[in-house]
Amino acid sequence: ASTESSRPAERPRYDLRVNRLATGAAVTLGAAYWIGSSKLFQDSLSPDACRIFCEDRVNPFDRIFSELLRWDDDTLPQRLSDASAYAVIPAIAIGGLTLSGYRAHGDDWKGEWVDDLLVVAEVAVTVGVINRTTVLTLGRTRPRTANADPGDPDSMAGDAYQSFFSGHTSAAFAVGISAAMVARLRGYKLEPYLWASAIFFGSATGYLRIAGSDHYPTDVLVGAAVATGAGLLIPWLHRQPTGEHRLAVGGRAIDG
Repeated sequence: ASTESSRPAERPRYDLRVNRLATGAAVTLGAAYWIGSSKLFQDSLSPDACRIFCEDRVNPFDRIFSELLRWDDDTLPQRLSDASAYAVIPAIAIGGLTLSGYRAHGDDWKGEWVDDLLVVAEVAVTVGVINRTTVLTLGRTRPRTANADPGDPDSMAGDAYQSFFSGHTSAAFAVGISAAMVARLRGYKLEPYLWASAIFFGSATGYLRIAGSDHYPTDVLVGAAVATGAGLLIPWLHRQPTGEHRLAVGGRAIDG
């Protein structure tokens, strides 16, 4: 067999098929709902009592690990989780895709870069909409609220019954995993680093949400699972084969 025929076929590289107008409009509307329900209209939309998995029905897994991982000072992990989910991971994702696009296409990188970021934004907003709808509907009590004394500000906070599932964790994984998936589909060389940062900082965000008594472990695990699923699926649905695809047929690589 020749060297060419014995060499494994190259992994296909995909373009991303993105309707920029439609995707941009959907992202804008979704972001308006996400921000409005979590900031502007939170007090009027938030449940005022627990509706599911309430304090008297906390499972042993959540109860044990919440106590085990909780920090005495909950302020620091809350601030660190804010930074990880809403600053560090987005910066790595945007920076990684920007650098990858420029290295791959030189001066012609901007069009592909816009599509890359639109797909990541679509994933983030989709997960954000799912999260906000879920927390406002189910109304699970946060650990810090459940442990607060009557009259304590934590027991009366506007987000006191928005524990399930973790918005910080789902946002972190949504951005990180979708950026890594886009890099995989594009064939970017920085792909492994984006996977590593998504897993590391996403997991760190989840841990910090438990440490700050904002969420139970199951809130974090479900948030990570929902976001990971969306981060893998949505970019995959945008894929479009390029002329560079090669099909392995009879042990030979043939242009598709």
